[in-house]
Amino acid sequence: MNAFELSATTAPAGAYLIDGNDGFLVKTAESYFRSLLPEGSLSLRVIDRLSSAEEITSSVGVYNFDGLPNVVILRDSDAKLDENGHSVLLALLERGVSPDYLVFSNPAFLTSAEKKHVAVINCNSPDKYRCIQYIEKLFPYGIEKSAAALLADYTENNLAKIDNESKKLLSYCSEREVSADDVENLVAEDREVQVFAFSDAAMKGNSALALQRLEKLRKYGYAPAKILATLSGQFQRMLFCALSPLSDEELAAKLKVKPYAITKAREGKKIGTKQLKSTFEMLIDCEYKFKSGEISEQTALNVAVSKLLRKE
Repeated sequence: MNAFELSATTAPAGAYLIDGNDGFLVKTAESYFRSLLPEGSLSLRVIDRLSSAEEITSSVGVYNFDGLPNVVILRDSDAKLDENGHSVLLALLERGVSPDYLVFSNPAFLTSAEKKHVAVINCNSPDKYRCIQYIEKLFPYGIEKSAAALLADYTENNLAKIDNESKKLLSYCSEREVSADDVENLVAEDREVQVFAFSDAAMKGNSALALQRLEKLRKYGYAPAKILATLSGQFQRMLFCALSPLSDEELAAKLKVKPYAITKAREGKKIGTKQLKSTFEMLIDCEYKFKSGEISEQTALNVAVSKLLRKE
């Protein structure tokens, strides 16, 4: 299961392993188990530094006068147990901890035998498909499929950003379905995404859309020099993608960018290599001219945009 599928039905009392590298999902999973008890409940125990296996075994199976289950969350990722400690822990897991909850948050010490007795909660960074699934659950009055996909793109599949942007959309749209236009107008895209959208519109000859995208970049306060540098980087990746046989992951590592940037750049392969090369050289030339003091950065960007829109 994954973190945003946790419920009384999918996660009954027992032992769980929160496993993954996405901080937002790890926090979401931990928050779910915390929410099983009222604020300030003495039945909740969070172990940030583990001293021994007995510290775990003495925290579950203990009677509570309030009738609530014990919820124990072990957050010490550097914890270590000796051979006896592993024997004690394995015996506990084999017996089971129900009606209590024992949650291991990204520990390094669990053995394969111990892991057989815990349910794994996947907290790895999700792909676009899983992001869209998560997005659709955030809007009680619905969100268009195209709007959910656009929100995932604009946030680079980052769940923390999605959560933040969804609050703005919910406030604005109130009790109606969220449209793609709502996302377009309200969500602050990552600069790489905005620049790609601008360059893609320009190369397709859609000047009106390209200028609209450029205005959005300016609206969010991106300096002309940064826009131009990001444009150069985008066309460099598009050129490399057109020429290189490397996979997205290999090329991302070589260029020191996120795999997402390469995935988006692959969409530029339909543009001829010769045109990509000349466009990239033009952008580099514009950068050089303002860095050498020949023209201002705003003039350099204006020249680059003019040439892009004319496909020179």
